[in-house]
Amino acid sequence: VRLTTNTGDEQNPTVARGTVVFTSYRAGNAELFSMPLVGGAETRLTTTTWNETDPALSRDGTRLAFISD
Repeated sequence: VRLTTNTGDEQNPTVARGTVVFTSYRAGNAELFSMPLVGGAETRLTTTTWNETDPALSRDGTRLAFISD
């Protein structure tokens, strides 16, 4: 089920404690966004000229790991 309304390429979701973090290419490069798993407002987590991909949330949702080039 698609949670976002953006038509851009969004991939690699990770979920913990009701939050989903995903990679989106809507800004021209890969950036990370989060939003409630049930839908709602998105929050941009990264704003760089590099690509941030492959997010992974810790089980308790308090830590986020990702790849950046």
